[in-house]
Amino acid sequence: MGIISMTASVAWEAGKPLVMEEVEVAPPLILFTSLCHTDVYFWKAKGQTPLFPRIFGHEAGGTWCHIECCKTMERFSVAIFGLGAVGLAGARMAGAARIIGDDLNPKKFHEAKKFGVTEFVNPKGS
Repeated sequence: MGIISMTASVAWEAGKPLVMEEVEVAPPLILFTSLCHTDVYFWKAKGQTPLFPRIFGHEAGGTWCHIECCKTMERFSVAIFGLGAVGLAGARMAGAARIIGDDLNPKKFHEAKKFGVTEFVNPKGS
């Protein structure tokens, strides 16, 4: 496949506001990305040599097949580890029949139900 155009949040300098820009990249097999605390750490250039411009979003939710030929996941179960927004959105948009939320914080389950989580698992059992 060739190059695709997409909108991305680009950091041009440490700690400065992110700028939404059209960029050209190789096509990913991911559907969603999200910023996490690690992205913010590198955006503010703490404890490392700054490298800019930089596009953040290593928290990805995606699929194992090419986007143009995927079918919905109506018959499938999906587990979301950490109950991040990217995984929740991806599972819901793909139409997963059963979405299992896996997180250490039991307080997240109530909010996650709004995003389609049908079951909650706490690996520590509490």
